[in-house]
Amino acid sequence: MPFGCLQRLARVAMAFFVLSAATDFRRPAQADDPAQAAHEAAVPDRIFANWKARHDRVHTLHFTWDCRTTCKKGTEDFSSTGRPRSLLDRDTVFEQSGVQLWVEGDDRMCLVNTPTFKAPLTQSTDRRRVVERWVVVGNVTSVLNSGSGWENVTGPGREFPRCGQLYRTPTDGSFPIGGWQTVLLPFRPAYSSLSWLREQCRFVQETVDRDKGHYVQLQRLVEPRPFGGGQQAGYVETVWVSPARDDLVVRWKTESPSLHTCLGTINYKKDKTIGWIPWEWSCDYVGAELFEFRVTSYAINNSIDPTIFSQEFPAGTPVSDQMNGSSAKDVRYYIVQKDGSKRTVSLEEYGRLIGAPSRRIKQAAAKAQAK
Repeated sequence: MPFGCLQRLARVAMAFFVLSAATDFRRPAQADDPAQAAHEAAVPDRIFANWKARHDRVHTLHFTWDCRTTCKKGTEDFSSTGRPRSLLDRDTVFEQSGVQLWVEGDDRMCLVNTPTFKAPLTQSTDRRRVVERWVVVGNVTSVLNSGSGWENVTGPGREFPRCGQLYRTPTDGSFPIGGWQTVLLPFRPAYSSLSWLREQCRFVQETVDRDKGHYVQLQRLVEPRPFGGGQQAGYVETVWVSPARDDLVVRWKTESPSLHTCLGTINYKKDKTIGWIPWEWSCDYVGAELFEFRVTSYAINNSIDPTIFSQEFPAGTPVSDQMNGSSAKDVRYYIVQKDGSKRTVSLEEYGRLIGAPSRRIKQAAAKAQAK
């Protein structure tokens, strides 16, 4: 897609590529894999077997959490109204409340996002207003964006027109651990947005740290590759697994020449029925941002209202339909009418409706015509 209504969230877009419609714990090792010592093979085998057992025990999950973000001095102020955005003159804290994630089986997901506000709040406001809703059902992903993800509650307001997207659920994800995906890690590590698979990782070592903890280090290398019309950066990701917590990941490190190093941690609480539940986690993008999450409620293996996984675009919503492909010639743009019908519009009109800069509209139109 040449541009879209989520361009203003580009800095975190990689964290939001969603669930694969298929989970695979049983892919065979490649024939050219290097031989490993028996211990070095047995330990990862045990860990992945425990991960699969946990996956099989958890059919549904529903988590609600709050997030505190510290943006470092010199980084962009995403709550500013100017273009280009101003830079922060000091470390600045933002807060988000009431984010929700529902997962059912391996092919149904709903993620609801609320605005992020600069702290401290200076006036009362609806902090749990929904500004973005992602729904995955099988191979169809639907996104409804109805407001800014970053709110400037102390300065002039900004209008972000409602818009929608439809596209085929990616099945070749494998993105670094981070953000909301961390909730998935204990329950669905093999989803394509994480893609932690047995044959792609290697045993590093077993260690006892200064706190007398016993940990197993596993590591994987993700090569750079094309994705969504662009290039996904390559990276090395190392996880520390705790045998005392049913072989769950308790911290990780992501390193890449083209990305900020990320240091992550996960704290768990013991549920009498389910076992270990992720309760707090952090993602420290060194030199840029620190995200700190805290769960406020959860439910495991409860029934989920089927309407959670349905999504209708309200009348008047401009939609980018990429179900036939993401290249410029394949994307269909339309506006939902009051009677539910779809009025096809040009790329230029769609761009104007979603508030895309005129420069981007012209560039995208020229690219489409060239093809």
